[in-house]
Amino acid sequence: MSAHQYTEVFKRPNLVVSDGPLRIRVKVNTEGHARLGLVIAKRVFSKAVRRNRIKRIIRDVFRRKLSGLPPVDLVIQVFAELEDDRLHQMLERQFLILERKEDLRQSDY
Repeated sequence: MSAHQYTEVFKRPNLVVSDGPLRIRVKVNTEGHARLGLVIAKRVFSKAVRRNRIKRIIRDVFRRKLSGLPPVDLVIQVFAELEDDRLHQMLERQFLILERKEDLRQSDY
């Protein structure tokens, strides 16, 4: 996703799903498939190794859930440190919510 596309998702999301230190902003796109953007703050995760690990976990869950997702742009933000297992559980739960949102599958947006 480009900087302009990130801005669009931040300014006009169709849905925001929050769960503790994790927030997913969702905007319907016309690409025909889901796309992922990540915001992992350097001030929260000072070590690049940890930031990269979090990104790897998020991308892995996204890849596994991609076929069930509607055509949307997702920007995922992580605001605080959390264990890998907890991050994984939170992502699974939030992606399940997104998969069930029928109104995101309609092209009226």
